[in-house]
Amino acid sequence: MSYSEITTVLGKSMDNLSDSDLRSLNNMIVSEINHRIAQTRLNIKRTLSKGARVTINDPRCIGKFYRIEKISAKTAVLAEEGSEYKHPVFGTPVAKRIRASITMLQKA
Repeated sequence: MSYSEITTVLGKSMDNLSDSDLRSLNNMIVSEINHRIAQTRLNIKRTLSKGARVTINDPRCIGKFYRIEKISAKTAVLAEEGSEYKHPVFGTPVAKRIRASITMLQKA
């Protein structure tokens, strides 16, 4: 069944559905979306590892490359390549670090 067929059927029978039916339908859709997002994250995590060189799919990060320092369930801590600055207290060189969603990472 296609999206347009589902919306047509739901549109015609929306008044006949109870609140619990609508809640059940909503829970089913939310669960499916969450499952798909989790699968996407898992597939991306399988291709990445600590130390991998990546880019971020975001207009603010165009042309920048990063190294993965840590990966968690939903995000990764990244160090920007070529962005070393001095630590304000110790004066040692430190790379700029950011946290990004796993789904926005792409292998470089």
